[in-house]
Amino acid sequence: MSAARTVTTVAAGLGFTEGPLWTADGRLLVVSVSRGLIYAVPPEGGEGVVAAEPGGNPTGLCEDAAGTVWIAQGGGHAPTRSLRPTVPSLQAWGDGRVDDVAVDGLHAPNDCVVGPDGRVWFTDPRGSALDAEG
Repeated sequence: MSAARTVTTVAAGLGFTEGPLWTADGRLLVVSVSRGLIYAVPPEGGEGVVAAEPGGNPTGLCEDAAGTVWIAQGGGHAPTRSLRPTVPSLQAWGDGRVDDVAVDGLHAPNDCVVGPDGRVWFTDPRGSALDAEG
């Protein structure tokens, strides 16, 4: 028999969130796909604070050894509140700036991770998520 588990909401009202990341400096970050924002969320609970606006539909986060946060950016594949123009890409966030790094030929980058070799790996699904043949 399993023990009872407690679920705690640490922040609400951030839109459709994905891609949680604990950074090396102890921050909890999440992306708001529907708002084109990255929020810093206090782990003890409270209001999320806008940390960056990558625009479009950010869907995943990862951090490299240098502290750069990488953003899987779906572009405008879904409605967003952000007015910052963007295209499907891999973005780098550091020093207060969000830069598009990889843009050519991408469809809708989704999740990302930094591998043991230091490379950033990400998915770029094609077609509908509901397509049985995809």
